[in-house]
Amino acid sequence: VSVSPCCCLSSIEHSHSKAILDIQWVPDHFEVNRLGYAIENQTQKCVQLMTCAIDHEILFWDSRLEKTPLAIDKTRDMLTLPHGVPATFSGLDMKWKPFLRAHIFNDSGGDHSPTRFCIKVRDLL
Repeated sequence: VSVSPCCCLSSIEHSHSKAILDIQWVPDHFEVNRLGYAIENQTQKCVQLMTCAIDHEILFWDSRLEKTPLAIDKTRDMLTLPHGVPATFSGLDMKWKPFLRAHIFNDSGGDHSPTRFCIKVRDLL
C-alpha cells in the first residue's frame, strides 16, 4: 500500500463517523451536482471524490475551491507545508466538507453499509 502525504483535512463534524471502506474519484466525463444528479463535466478533469464508510453514508467531495470572497483565508500564506506536499489543496484545509451526503437505508428498516464503488468509465474509442 502506498502512502501519500496529507494535502488537506476536513473537520470531524463534516466527515465520516466510522472507518472509510472505499474512496474513488468520480470519472472525468461527469460530475454530481448538489441535488445528486449526474451532469456532464465540461472540463473533462476529475474534481470530485466519493467516499463510503461503515457509518452507512456515502459522501461526495469537491476538490475545487469555493469562489466566494469569504472563502479566502488570508492566513494561508503564513503557513508552511511539509516538504514535497503541493499547495494545490491548501485552501481547502479544515474547510473542506462534503457537498452531498446520502444515508443508505434497508427496506426492512435497518441500515446498509456500502463497501465498494463500481463505476463504469466511458470508452473513448
